[in-house]
Amino acid sequence: VIQRALADEAHTSENRGGASGVERGRLPGHVKVEREALRLLLLDGETTARWVGDVQESDFTSGARRELFRAARTSEGFSSARIAEGLSPDALALFSELTVGADAGSEAETPPAELFARLRVFGLERDIKARRDTIEKVNPLEEPERHDALFTELVELQARRRDLLKGLQGEQ
Repeated sequence: VIQRALADEAHTSENRGGASGVERGRLPGHVKVEREALRLLLLDGETTARWVGDVQESDFTSGARRELFRAARTSEGFSSARIAEGLSPDALALFSELTVGADAGSEAETPPAELFARLRVFGLERDIKARRDTIEKVNPLEEPERHDALFTELVELQARRRDLLKGLQGEQ
């Protein structure tokens, strides 16, 4: 009975944007990075503030993670009580999962600079895919200006991604 209850909670938690300890190992890489970035932001906002400036809400793939990022980013002084105010049930559950029992002084598996750069890389990769999908639907003979603009945006996104990846390789 207990195992079924825990399994049900784990399934419900993942649907909310969270994950149990068992399922955390099965999460896609981008979800792990998003969750770890949020955990660091929530537990040590002052230290991570210098890397958060480049991160956008769209870098998070679930509504609960986007909401939690927005609340943490706009909360004055990164106060936990203030961040938790007004969160939806899903975002509040994720907030609790990431912060309750976590030690702000504990070392992260990934250095913050690398973690936030990886978060941006995942976001750029989604943007690149979306831009490619859009370009494929545009006929360059019928809409040359739009096609050129989309292609230029695609090249810029790929350059930013390449620069971030070079920076990550330089840190290792």
